[in-house]
Amino acid sequence: MIRILMLTMSLHQAFGTQVSETWAEYECPEMALQYDVVAGFGGNNKTQCEQLWSLNKRTFATYADGEVGCHEPCIMVQSGNIRLRTCVNVTLTILCSFEFLEESRIYFTGRVYQSPGAITLGLPHQEGTRNGYYGFLVAAVILLIVAILGFVWKALNSRRTSSTV
Repeated sequence: MIRILMLTMSLHQAFGTQVSETWAEYECPEMALQYDVVAGFGGNNKTQCEQLWSLNKRTFATYADGEVGCHEPCIMVQSGNIRLRTCVNVTLTILCSFEFLEESRIYFTGRVYQSPGAITLGLPHQEGTRNGYYGFLVAAVILLIVAILGFVWKALNSRRTSSTV
């Protein structure tokens, strides 16, 4: 579910254009193969407007009057929502020209979480815990090397004492 953050700003730019900015999150289950971002326009006329989806200030998907453009990481785009191949932070810019040009931006942040019932294989994904496992692994390898060297030293030493007798 999208959680619209209470941080909404209206900026007035040159030529009387009003820009409305909103920040929202969308959920990214850890093992998912695709991610849905839904703007949730409600009952307003934004479905009639040009919609541009961008990543790092580069437009990768568009929707305008039923015409669709969809490039990586986009899988599918419709009015007010998009399906992504990867969990990335994206911006939806909505351009409407009714009486005057109206511009809205929604900044979506993907929130990664482990879905309930998911089985994690291998090492845990928390960075601090992973480093602890690597430290344990390194200590075990060093201990193994010391044990092998001790065994070899004992074997060589027992040969020397038996050959001198």
